Amino acid sequence: MSFKKNYFYQMLYQLVNLLIPLITLPYLTRVLNANNMGIYTYNFTIISYFLIFATLGSNIYGSRKIAYVRNDHTNLSRNFIEIQLFRTLTVLITIIVLFLSINIFESKILILYQSINIFALIFDISWFYQGIEDFKKISLRNIIIKMILLILLFILVKEPEDLKKYALLVALLNLFSNFIFWIGINKKISFKYQKLNIKKHFKESIHLFIPQITISIYTLSDKLMIGYLIDKKYVSFYNVSNKLIVMSMILITTVGAVLLPRISNMYSNKKYEEMKNMIKTSFDYLTLLAVGLIFGIIATAKDIVNLLFTGEYLNIYILIQVMSITIIFWTWNNITGSQILIPTKNEKKITISVLIGAIINIALNFVLIKKYNAMGAVLATVLTEGVVTFIQIYYSKEYFKFNIKLMLKSLVSGIIMLIILSFLDNFILKIIMGILIYLFSLIMLKEKIILDIIGKRRLKYENN
Repeated sequence: MSFKKNYFYQMLYQLVNLLIPLITLPYLTRVLNANNMGIYTYNFTIISYFLIFATLGSNIYGSRKIAYVRNDHTNLSRNFIEIQLFRTLTVLITIIVLFLSINIFESKILILYQSINIFALIFDISWFYQGIEDFKKISLRNIIIKMILLILLFILVKEPEDLKKYALLVALLNLFSNFIFWIGINKKISFKYQKLNIKKHFKESIHLFIPQITISIYTLSDKLMIGYLIDKKYVSFYNVSNKLIVMSMILITTVGAVLLPRISNMYSNKKYEEMKNMIKTSFDYLTLLAVGLIFGIIATAKDIVNLLFTGEYLNIYILIQVMSITIIFWTWNNITGSQILIPTKNEKKITISVLIGAIINIALNFVLIKKYNAMGAVLATVLTEGVVTFIQIYYSKEYFKFNIKLMLKSLVSGIIMLIILSFLDNFILKIIMGILIYLFSLIMLKEKIILDIIGKRRLKYENN
């Protein structure tokens, strides 16, 4: 499937992934209240660690491995079966460990319901479809499940006491959705008996697991530390703010997901110059988008919160404004990690950067959370992401060149946009004017990417 089609399907899913939480988040915060939402997030954070151990890095590893061998049907089939058996084994071991330790958890029933998400990993073969670049299957499946969840949510979850019902609903739908991936898999994979070697996948997978678990120490521990050090309602405030920022990055994360198998395939076929050109183009476009997003969110955060939330959540706009800074760091991390270091098998460099980040983040959380509550965790996240990003940029210098001129032009354009939008009150007008002002400023500053796009559109129009 072509890059444009993959991007379309992934983008379609991400748009649904954006719109549905915009409906469900305000509904859940009203129905379940801040404390219950905090309890749910706190416990799911615990489950998230088990989810990471259950896959043992095989999601990214599996996608990359399949991308390497996708042109050889026999090799493709053998690697799929081996990786799937390896995942099944690690998932079952993880479930046993969870059940043996269930008594140490405060909300045992909630943990048990959420643990269904771990069992569901046995049937999750989305990594295979990513590897063969079939994003249509992944996207359509996820859209269907999201729509079903939305409908059932309004029918079944109506009061704070429905917290466990909500956890069970999400987990069961996740399990069901993974079964869908297996429809038609026999047309892509041969299940004839082959000599299998599961052990060989352990070493390579663990190389990706180490940075993954290290990253999770500071991407998940902030929620655990908020819940442990102060009130659990602040877990919800932090989590909702974080989710809104993640949702705003759909264009950026879509590019990363689609490009990882494409660049992995280029690297395995030694198309290094083609690979570098794709990374450069990706960096330039995504940086312009990220900076525009940051200033746009800072300008409209209060309007977004007033539109979506009530009561206890009205002041989280400040958290959102500060956390928006991480967009640029996550964007560059996406490029250096998913588009450079992972495809080129430099997982050790990712491990070093995130290990440093984890140490910094935990130290900052202990100091800042007690003093500034959820804002302390936000500040710790921003500072940590900055450190990790610049370490990874250094490690990626062979493929990655920092475009200073583009960065300065985008910053100036963003500041101009922010100043003008501060005089406007209408939310919709702010969005429309923000986009126009940002683009116009980049044109006035003669940013090459924007001028090239305009030139191509004009040439296409004249030819028609």
